[in-house]
Amino acid sequence: MVSEAAGQVASFVKVQLEHAQKQIEQLEAEAQKALQTLVSRGRESGREVLQRLNVNELREKPAVKELEKKATWVGGEVRQRLTVLQSRMVKVGVASQSQVEAINRELDRLTQKIDSIISTKKPEQQQQETPKA
Repeated sequence: MVSEAAGQVASFVKVQLEHAQKQIEQLEAEAQKALQTLVSRGRESGREVLQRLNVNELREKPAVKELEKKATWVGGEVRQRLTVLQSRMVKVGVASQSQVEAINRELDRLTQKIDSIISTKKPEQQQQETPKA
């Protein structure tokens, strides 16, 4: 009797689980449709905004032209200052990133060379330290 009741409970739980899975699948499908709808609406809105904001018309406005000139000037000024700063760093002795990388490669090469020399000397030292009878 107990096993029969357990079997009934198990089948009931199984049916409920299958029902819940079907509901989840339906919800996922609906969510996917809603997401696709939102994406398409967003694209349409973007196209509409771009149509309303004609970029060429904006560039012809005096305020935009003035901002473009200022941005170009500021960009040139920043480049000049960075060049001066870089030359000062070189004069002071600060290594550039490529110089640091080259130094690291040379250090790695020398470390490997030293390791190979040490590893070949160790067997020689062991042979010399072994007392001869």
